[in-house]
Amino acid sequence: MAWHRTGTWHSGLLGLPLVIAAPGVAQAADDPFQSAPGPEAPKPPPRPHVPLPPSEGEPVAPGPVAPAAPNMAPGPPSEPGRAGQFDGVWTGNRSCAAFGNRQAFTTRTLIFEIKNSHVSLISRAAAGTPGYATIEGTLDQAGNVTLVGEGISNGAPGGAPRGTQVRYRYEGRFEAERFTANDIMSLPRECHLELTRHR
Repeated sequence: MAWHRTGTWHSGLLGLPLVIAAPGVAQAADDPFQSAPGPEAPKPPPRPHVPLPPSEGEPVAPGPVAPAAPNMAPGPPSEPGRAGQFDGVWTGNRSCAAFGNRQAFTTRTLIFEIKNSHVSLISRAAAGTPGYATIEGTLDQAGNVTLVGEGISNGAPGGAPRGTQVRYRYEGRFEAERFTANDIMSLPRECHLELTRHR
């Protein structure tokens, strides 16, 4: 083997040049069938995390509990007002005890009508004549009522002289089939009004 100035060695055995790369120079391993590497492909975006359903027997954390619906069950029906039970026609008398030189007396039959809990006297005499009177009031839920009014005396024995202007104020209560009241305007003389339901 001989060294030439060209930097190659000739083998004395085969007569072929032997190429030796200079130190520090790497030999490229070129592959004629391999193309040059292109730009790197973009990575796909990460998939969102979807929690898998728990397997059978796996404990599940309790979620928020919805508030219970309010109890909308209807309550007991309200009791109707007592005052409405007394609508209709009621009849009775006004009576007064003896007082001073006046004798006791009882009037003829009086007629009252109750409509929508409003009480009113049905007068038989014409307005402005002796015996005419207006008395009325409104019942409360308990059946209590104050009846107020005025009239003209017909001169009955034991009462005021005929043609005298008189005033009334009865305070009483309706119970079942009966009504009783005291005449406050006649005090200190005791006078009462008593009525029963007309059938």
